[in-house]
Amino acid sequence: MIDKLTKSQEEQLQVYRDKWLKIGLSTDRVDWKVGKKISDYYYSKIANKSIVPVVVLSSPLYAWVAVCLFNQVRNQVRNQVENQVRNQVWNQVENQVWNQVWNQVGNQVRNQVENQVENQVWNQVGNQVRNQVWNQVENQVRNQVENQVWNQVGNQVRNQVRNQVENQVRNQVRNQVENQVWNQVGNQVRNQVKKWKLMDFIYPYLSGHFMSSYFSFYDFMENVLGIKFTCKDKYDWFVSTSQTGFIYPLEQICIISDRPSEINMKDGRLHNEKGMAIKYTDGFGIWSLNGISVPQWLVETPAEKIDIKLALNEKNTDVQREIIRKVGYERILKACNAKTLETWVCPKTGLKYAVKQMNVGNINRRYLCYEHASIPGVFYVKCMPPEAKSIVQMRAFQSGVFGFEPEKARENLRNNKLTDDELLAELPELVQ
Repeated sequence: MIDKLTKSQEEQLQVYRDKWLKIGLSTDRVDWKVGKKISDYYYSKIANKSIVPVVVLSSPLYAWVAVCLFNQVRNQVRNQVENQVRNQVWNQVENQVWNQVWNQVGNQVRNQVENQVENQVWNQVGNQVRNQVWNQVENQVRNQVENQVWNQVGNQVRNQVRNQVENQVRNQVRNQVENQVWNQVGNQVRNQVKKWKLMDFIYPYLSGHFMSSYFSFYDFMENVLGIKFTCKDKYDWFVSTSQTGFIYPLEQICIISDRPSEINMKDGRLHNEKGMAIKYTDGFGIWSLNGISVPQWLVETPAEKIDIKLALNEKNTDVQREIIRKVGYERILKACNAKTLETWVCPKTGLKYAVKQMNVGNINRRYLCYEHASIPGVFYVKCMPPEAKSIVQMRAFQSGVFGFEPEKARENLRNNKLTDDELLAELPELVQ
């Protein structure tokens, strides 16, 4: 039983962290031969099925469109939408997928899938197909891989390594890789795919390079601590999936997405002030500033040309923060002829708040202005509902003291009988 890491083993923590960050953030193209090898092993050794054709598509979006099209839509819908869908979408998509030139259909597939297929196909059979994809890709694959690989590997680690050592490796290797690869890149890719009006996006259990954090942990266990895995062949196969993007092993075809062609980061967060932070070869990607997914216009519009109203009207707190950061807090105050009506320092957090009267076009409103709790120079500007008579009431409204459903919270605020001191006692001790 390993109770403690030696000095030389501790020195390897950063080595393995950096190794798997490099793999997880790689922008190398996926080699079809590698994808084919991974697919063949899964079907023949893990699923005990016949091998199937493999196609590598240029992005998670196109991979998901292909999953939706290939998985039962053809048989279930052909009679209903023979002319509209089969002739206009299926034949073109099918032929070009097999020829590995999906990127040539670009807007054509987007328009036909989004406008025609959504109304005539997804609304009719979307739930059926989604459930089937979920059963195939998530439940079956998860059960097969976990039973044959992860459960065995995990048990062997737990049997040979003390909890404190396991936690040390998780904290210094796996979690740091996860923060940059999965939490930053993986989640934003997923959210961007979800914006397309297709079936609800399903994360495949075989998530390719996005699983680098998990692989980093077990790689360290095997090669630094010398843990021997009895399912070594299957374990090595699973780790090899880090050379691809998402993998969807369907009944008759295995669909694999390529890795990004660009990943731009700043201080471990997705960030690009001149274009996409994550970009795929087909043009799919994500705009991001300081780790926050933002609309394209915010990245590409010069600060001096951004309409101030966009910052004040933005509902998403994180996006608003980035708009204000780019436009400049002082410029917003000046442009709106801001006048300070009230100031307050929270005795719990020490944070300073100010209520300012601001003119936005012909509308005159009160806004609560305050600095980010942990990032100096970054500000929020939040419109105050008329029911809020003080900063304490507004902070209680923001913090959910009156409830989290907007209309009900405003009604409770309107009928509030608590004093500011009583409300202050309900406010959180820390502000995120």
